[in-house]
Amino acid sequence: MKIAHLADLHLGKSVGRYSMAEDQKYILKQIAGKAAKKEVDVVLIAGDIFDDPVPSEEAVVLLDEFLQDLRKTEIDVFLTAGEHDSGIRLEMGASLFEEMNIHITGKWKGKLVCTDLLDRYGPMHVWCLPYLTAEMVNSYIEEEDQKVSNVTEAIRHAIRTADIDWNERNILIAHQYVKGAETDIYGSAPFADQAEMEVDPSVFEGFDYVALGHVHEPQSVGKNTVRYSGPPLNYTFSESERFEPGFSLVFLGEKGDYRISTILLEPAHPLETFTGTLDDLMTEENRKRYAHSILRAHFTDRTELGDRSEEVRKAFPFFAEAVFQTAEEPEESMPATELAKLEEAPLEVFRQFYELRNGRTMSEEQKEYMAQMAETILPEGKK
Repeated sequence: MKIAHLADLHLGKSVGRYSMAEDQKYILKQIAGKAAKKEVDVVLIAGDIFDDPVPSEEAVVLLDEFLQDLRKTEIDVFLTAGEHDSGIRLEMGASLFEEMNIHITGKWKGKLVCTDLLDRYGPMHVWCLPYLTAEMVNSYIEEEDQKVSNVTEAIRHAIRTADIDWNERNILIAHQYVKGAETDIYGSAPFADQAEMEVDPSVFEGFDYVALGHVHEPQSVGKNTVRYSGPPLNYTFSESERFEPGFSLVFLGEKGDYRISTILLEPAHPLETFTGTLDDLMTEENRKRYAHSILRAHFTDRTELGDRSEEVRKAFPFFAEAVFQTAEEPEESMPATELAKLEEAPLEVFRQFYELRNGRTMSEEQKEYMAQMAETILPEGKK
């Protein structure tokens, strides 16, 4: 059986000022075409279908058109909710979609959902696990001494209470942060309460393939068959520097027989970063180079765009954001260990972030303003 593993579509997302809607439409058409060409039998979409729990009309239409394209070749499609999705909204009409082999799992309802498939190697069971927390699982456990305290225990409970025949082939779809997965500081792994939210990969032992979503960098964790596919598009500029977008193509033969490859996708407009002065950017060479890129400009001079904003946007129709920095500022990101301090010292982290981005310290007036904001919006003990 050939399986296309996708995740983190984030339909409706914008990058800076730029809406990704047309880029998403383009890439979804590309995915459907490649799935048909590769004669894919099953498509798994492991969460974060939408970028917002209340998706825009445009985002809903994108999903509708994508599902229609996939159904032209009678592919079985599985969708599970991620933390960006509203499970209730996602699974509206799920019973009707089921008749068209579109299987949607939006909310945890106390039990793992299973769909049985069949190919020439025998039965294969697809288990769908939406984004899960300990609290969600505990809401279905009456005995206090049976309640779970973290996500690893929650998923272990979900698997243990499912009727799984480990002698047959089993696939799990999940949207969680698995311990050991590599991310950058702008990725999807949680910073606050990370110890409680991360999943020990050992809980997936026994599954023939685990289709993961949530972490945006394509990778296997612990073993080859526990895998993040990554998103079909780069959604941050740091992502564009770390990996090429695509999806995982998985072949499952007899139990224990598998092959995994990556199908790369070609975005309509790649994310790129320019570093230099405004005059450098506006040269004929750079106008041609970045004409079709979703562009972030790191300006090393202190000149504001001002009256030249319209000129810049005409030259670069997919211009997303401008960052002003000094020429001496190092090209580096704040380490994850520093961002992890956000919960304990948010004002200090913001001060460092401001200096990193602007190449100068905050004024006393700005510091006072931020302190006042903290008094208003932050809980006691976090100011």
